[in-house]
Amino acid sequence: RRHQADMAAVSDSRASSQKPTDVAVYMFLIENDKRQGIQLPLDDGLCAEAAEIHDKMLRALRIPPDYGSAFAVWMTSPHLQIQLKGRHKPCELKKKWKAMVAKFTKASVLEIETDEPILSFQRNCFLPIKIEELIAQSKVVKLLYFEAVSNVNRHRYPLSEDDFLYLGALQCLVEVGRFETAEHNLDFMLRRVQSYIPYQIRKSTWSTAASAKMFRTRTKAQKLAISLRDKYKSMSDSYPTADVSALMMSYLKYCRHFDFYGSVFFKGQVEHVDQHKAVIIDRPDRNVRIGINHDHFHMIDSITNEILVAVPLNEINWKYCEATKEGTHCFSSFFIEYDCEEGVCNQKICSQIQIYSRQAAMMDAMVYRCANNLHMDVFDKLKKACEEAGAATFASEAKPATKKAPPAVGVLKKKMSLQSFPLCEPM
Repeated sequence: RRHQADMAAVSDSRASSQKPTDVAVYMFLIENDKRQGIQLPLDDGLCAEAAEIHDKMLRALRIPPDYGSAFAVWMTSPHLQIQLKGRHKPCELKKKWKAMVAKFTKASVLEIETDEPILSFQRNCFLPIKIEELIAQSKVVKLLYFEAVSNVNRHRYPLSEDDFLYLGALQCLVEVGRFETAEHNLDFMLRRVQSYIPYQIRKSTWSTAASAKMFRTRTKAQKLAISLRDKYKSMSDSYPTADVSALMMSYLKYCRHFDFYGSVFFKGQVEHVDQHKAVIIDRPDRNVRIGINHDHFHMIDSITNEILVAVPLNEINWKYCEATKEGTHCFSSFFIEYDCEEGVCNQKICSQIQIYSRQAAMMDAMVYRCANNLHMDVFDKLKKACEEAGAATFASEAKPATKKAPPAVGVLKKKMSLQSFPLCEPM
């Protein structure tokens, strides 16, 4: 089964390494409901490095070289996503892919056998938001916009329903144009709502669906379509002269208000612990997604998409512990420790969380590089080019109505294994 993201697959070429080889690289870019990809001719495709593919993509997309550090070559599949370093050879990694999926994921034997990696050109996960905010180059903005749309519509970001409606209406304005009463009626929105609102938000429970049918009331999808139409009409009236590029930048600006924007997500699990009972009842671990970007660390419930922990990277301590045994149920651990306040008296405490994951080593490497600002000099040319080009233009100055904050530590204790220790005041 092909990856659901709107990216491209690597050509599985069997040609001799001495003959020219074509490698297809696809992006999140979608136009006319078709995935966009670029066929790159490489003199020695089987031995080509990611750096060469990266440079050829810049030329093919006509992106100025100074903006190149905003993007990277990735190899991804439904089970594993890896940003490649310049020296990595994609065709060699593809041969090792099944072993990597077995090592870093909980995929079954059948899933491993059928998992196919794809080569993609997308946002550099180490790109600081403060530098990305300076980008106004239209081709770069377009690629960043479509990647953000993909992340939003695949429900990777824990947004509220109001946020999804706002971004969906803005996406509609970008792709469809200004609102027209005769053309953009409710039937039109019902056909398009799946392109603008994630399935997890649109779906109805069995009881609500049955109730809507029994009492002939509107389904959740119909209600969302009406709300989306109203938001689309209002936004079209508010920004009658905004061009597509300005609307795309406004979409990105709205997303950047959330600290988890641009995060790489890892899979893990945490223990359930009842703090009010002497005996701990054996309960299944809670599956979580760990989101890490240049500035923040987030832990998100995989089922409810609820933010459980949100901490700036410069406020945490962390440690990686490799699994002492090998086996299906033996995972490495990633520990984080951070200070917070709890209780009526706002007592300062130290909270610790243990995350079990086969991707713990990846989390450690990501946090280490971001927290220590390693290799930040690669963005110097990008920053200079943005500053010389001037400030970006936005169609809207809207901000999220509610910025999701993590629950209080007292609530977290009921949801996962979290220990708190009062901090001793210095003598």
